[in-house]
Amino acid sequence: MSIGLNWLLSRRFAAICLLLAMIIALAGFSILADLSQWIIQVPRRVTIVTFGIRFELMFTGIVMMVAGYWIARRSQFFSRRFLNWWAGIFIFLFVSGYLNATYFMFPSQQYSARFVSIEAISNSPVVALSDTDEMFVVEINGDARAYPLEWMMRPHIAGDIIGGEEVALTYCSLSHLGMAVTPELNGEKLKLRLMTQLQNNLVMFDAVTEKPIQQIWARFEGEQERMKEWPTRIMSFAAFRELYPDGLVLFNPAFNPWDKLVRWMVYTVVSYQHAIEAPVFPTIEQFDTRLPNKAYVYGLRFGGQQLAVTPDYIRKQGGVINIEVGGTPIVLAWFDNFGYADAFYRSIDGEVIDVTAIDPYGMTESGQLERAVMANEVFWFVWSTFYPDTSLLDN
Repeated sequence: MSIGLNWLLSRRFAAICLLLAMIIALAGFSILADLSQWIIQVPRRVTIVTFGIRFELMFTGIVMMVAGYWIARRSQFFSRRFLNWWAGIFIFLFVSGYLNATYFMFPSQQYSARFVSIEAISNSPVVALSDTDEMFVVEINGDARAYPLEWMMRPHIAGDIIGGEEVALTYCSLSHLGMAVTPELNGEKLKLRLMTQLQNNLVMFDAVTEKPIQQIWARFEGEQERMKEWPTRIMSFAAFRELYPDGLVLFNPAFNPWDKLVRWMVYTVVSYQHAIEAPVFPTIEQFDTRLPNKAYVYGLRFGGQQLAVTPDYIRKQGGVINIEVGGTPIVLAWFDNFGYADAFYRSIDGEVIDVTAIDPYGMTESGQLERAVMANEVFWFVWSTFYPDTSLLDN
């Protein structure tokens, strides 16, 4: 047997292979998984770069693990018990870092989401929504969809054709942010998948180009073009039923044990996020102290400017306020009967109007207004982290 072959079958080579495999698995778990961010925080750039080469890392890790395990077992350099423990730890770290979030915990429903009528939900003998259950609502050309928050915790991404438009509703439960987008950039359709979270906000990626997308920015990492956004609102099931009796509701209850376990874990983290002042993931270095971290705000972004408005501010201004953001005239309205706020462009045929009264569909004394995109009830610490120059309207 040659010297080279002897070395390849040596204890030292087996140990190197096993060690490299474990380092690669640990790197994926530490950098790409979200639970590890409770303990380890790495620079954003490291996460993005690691994700970009994850397939090379995965291939190398598997080859090293198989080679090291086979050589060690063949030559009996390590005990079988030690090797099995080593392999088990490797598999746990490897799957948790490179595969778990995307394929097991939060598989995308961009093309597989199921929607049913309000009547079907109300008459279901097995699953029902209470009148107070909150949901994101998207309405396009008179066609409405409701996405119950509880049923969006898994998968985070659910798509449908609404009013003739392809729309994906993305939900980050850590940020309490729901965004409806047309899944398209640079003229190409996107296949949205979940990647991880950074700074307590969802990070997705396009399975075609493999490029990451921070949810709140709605664009590829390092690029400027944003996906087209559609207005969303958060309202109760009772409000949706009254406003859109012909609307459809995402049907995504948890039936199997794995689904129930994942949702329980997510619900536990989300409950903790709401209960404490600090972010549940300690990945934010500076905070804007103008509001408590977990205060809800309505976020507006027009003409290169950003504005956050508290719910109390809208209510205390009489429920209707006329403002301008980045040169765009907007009216914010609080609908007390339904318990939610909405935003509209306050212009008709190019003429800016002052609104004193408006109904939930955007009808005023001067005519019909178009609904505007607004971040609904997003946590202040998230909005101010990603938009540090934001203005604020508060009490």
